[in-house]
Amino acid sequence: ITFHVPNQPSTYKMVNESVLSKLKENVIIVNTSRGEIIDEEGLWRFLVQNPEAHCCLDTFEQEPYIGKLTDLENVTLTSHIGSFALETRTMMEHEAVINLVELLLGKRPKYDQSYSF
Repeated sequence: ITFHVPNQPSTYKMVNESVLSKLKENVIIVNTSRGEIIDEEGLWRFLVQNPEAHCCLDTFEQEPYIGKLTDLENVTLTSHIGSFALETRTMMEHEAVINLVELLLGKRPKYDQSYSF
C-alpha cells in the first residue's frame, strides 16, 4: 500500500491502529507523502505484532527521525530523500521560480493552488 496524500487535518494520522488492524499480516506499507499521516506509535506496535509486514518511510512527523521504528528489522527508513534526483530537483526549482514570479505579479501560483487571495 502506498500513500500519496497531502498533510491536512483530514489526513492527520489517517494510518492509525484501527486502519492497520484491518491489513494483512504481510502487508508492505510505503509512505513518501507526509509523515503526519502515519501514527508512528501505532505503526510500531503493528510491525512488532506482524514481523512479516514491512514499512518503507521517507517522511516523518518529526525530522530527523530518532524513534523506535529504527530498531525494527521490518522497516526501511530514508531521511526524506525520495525526491533526490537531478531531474526532480531541477523541476522543483523551476516550479518555485514560476510560483514566485506569479505571486509577485499578484497571480495565483501555477503549481500550488492552496494559496488564497
